[in-house]
Amino acid sequence: MPQSKKKADCGDHIDRITDLPCNVIDGILKHLNIRELVGTSILSRKWRYMWISVPQLRFDEEFFYMCELHHQGPEISRIMMKVLMHYSGPLYKFTLCLPSDFMQIDCLDKLIMFLSTSDIKVLELLNLGVETLSYQMPSYVFSCWELTKFELYGFEVSIPPNFCGLKRLLDLQLHLVTFESGALEKLISGCPSLEKLTISFCSGFECIDFSAPTLKVLRINSEGNNIKTISLKNAKNLIDFTLLDRWDENDETVRASCLIQSLPKIRRLVMKTYFYYKILSAQGAIQQSLLDSLSSLEYLKFAGTSLCEREGLLYIVSVLPSTPNLVELVIKSYEFADYVDEQESDQLKELECDGCCLGQLRTVRIEIGYRFKYALCLIRLILANCPLLETLTFKVGGGFKQLEPLVLFSISQDLLRMKRASQKALVEFTQIQ
Repeated sequence: MPQSKKKADCGDHIDRITDLPCNVIDGILKHLNIRELVGTSILSRKWRYMWISVPQLRFDEEFFYMCELHHQGPEISRIMMKVLMHYSGPLYKFTLCLPSDFMQIDCLDKLIMFLSTSDIKVLELLNLGVETLSYQMPSYVFSCWELTKFELYGFEVSIPPNFCGLKRLLDLQLHLVTFESGALEKLISGCPSLEKLTISFCSGFECIDFSAPTLKVLRINSEGNNIKTISLKNAKNLIDFTLLDRWDENDETVRASCLIQSLPKIRRLVMKTYFYYKILSAQGAIQQSLLDSLSSLEYLKFAGTSLCEREGLLYIVSVLPSTPNLVELVIKSYEFADYVDEQESDQLKELECDGCCLGQLRTVRIEIGYRFKYALCLIRLILANCPLLETLTFKVGGGFKQLEPLVLFSISQDLLRMKRASQKALVEFTQIQ
């Protein structure tokens, strides 16, 4: 091939890249890691400075591992700051993900101070080495006035006296965060537009008590932490609520009733069954308050249910009549290897006769271990009382052992013989591998 032909082909190839629409180029650059992003500067003269206008930047584990091969800690911090200082366009999203085995960086305050001047909207600060290395969240975060989403993982948090709030923040995600006394309430109260809040495995507080007029989604996972009360005030817009907590059997019921009395008419609810055990064993107004709050539910998930014992089944059956608008039901049952079920099969007959009409229920997913007779009893109830049911998925065998083929065949035959209110209901039965 003539040399001029080669040059023409090469130039044509470069032009095809450079002349792509701006939105296509932006889409390509957004999916590159920081090393590849900076590397685009050598493609051509036109591409030399394109990377400095990309609106999002991510220093992730891959970046730190690559840097460690050639540089020491202080030099890595200098590289990060140099990259930021080259930025000319607006930076809307910034992610810093510190690996679990990485040395401490010394430029965190400078990084966040720079971001506070760039109208940053999405900020993700992740310290994966929280068990061995602690970081104080830089106070400059509270100067990022334009933040709409903030995710914090593995940091310590205190609120400065001059904190004026994050007025535009819509989504706040807190994981493994240690709060100074009173800091959680101050932070949340300073976010008047908050719509989504996640509090997962955080510490430094015993109570969650705040007003949430704009909140739509609330997820709390406090297993292992000592949270005594959860109280929501003015949570009229809350539609999605997840509470995963290990409630102490010796605690007073009033601990949970503070939450019950403030629950709005939610549509999606995920809770550990321990919570229901506490409330449904209460009396009068407290119990009725919970049941009334379930009337608008469209999605209900029982997490941590023990369907290998009679009590777990009774509690589920007692809740279902209070959910007339339920569309999807999910049950995950956990078992213990040393549990022995001493109930006789004839004692289940009364449950089989209990009616609970779920007129809107369309999807059911049940996952259990290898003790299945109470689950079959529940399935019989559901199939007989759900005229619009479309799919019921039943998975067995999760946990300590697998069921024998003959047992699986017997279960499948029982399912086929069950009476169905919905002629189009599809029952899917599988064993968890």
